[in-house]
Amino acid sequence: ERNANKAQSLNAFHENGKSSNQVSPDSTHGLSPSLTPSFSSASNKFQKVSKRVQAVQKVEGLMDEVRKDYGEKAKWNLGKESTGVKKLLLLGPDSKLRMRWDIMQIVVLMYVALVVPFRVAFGVEAEGLGFWIEVLVDAYFIIDIFLNFISVVKIERDLECEYVTDFPGIAQYYLKTWLVLDVLACLPLDYISRMGDGVLGCSFKWHGCKSEERSSGAGAGGMLK
Repeated sequence: ERNANKAQSLNAFHENGKSSNQVSPDSTHGLSPSLTPSFSSASNKFQKVSKRVQAVQKVEGLMDEVRKDYGEKAKWNLGKESTGVKKLLLLGPDSKLRMRWDIMQIVVLMYVALVVPFRVAFGVEAEGLGFWIEVLVDAYFIIDIFLNFISVVKIERDLECEYVTDFPGIAQYYLKTWLVLDVLACLPLDYISRMGDGVLGCSFKWHGCKSEERSSGAGAGGMLK
């Protein structure tokens, strides 16, 4: 808009310069000879500036068309398969729910990165409140697997942005990337180990397992660990 206003002002000034240059010989009689060339040189300068402004406007117009084209293409790809029930089930990559879920995932991963090495290094078992937190963490990762099957996949390539919105395509993409690792991370090895030791039930208690319960159940769970 600013460039358009400049171009209009220059064109108006240029027209005024033309009208001032198109005077009759009688009207120029008595004027200084050096004054007439100054009008033509100013007119030439205004013409050059006007052409440059028009060229800039054309370039900006082309860029706007490119942005609009890619934006419409992305929206079209996003809504191509998202109709009816599919639109209700699909979870957009930039939706509020997906963003909040990813933020929660960062917190959960930080907890795992800090607590799990500590428990393994010092042999500290999760019991009571700690065990309930572990259960919630495991439940989060299991739910995350199901959410990944209904989450729209966003693939960015240079200036293009592609969206995978059909369920078979989403499943195929997830299978090629993180599905195997996510499933391995969710295997309930700790629960099986506690079942083998007979301490799974008491692990849910607020104060954890007593020493006699722990000693009587030692065996198969330790071998599994």
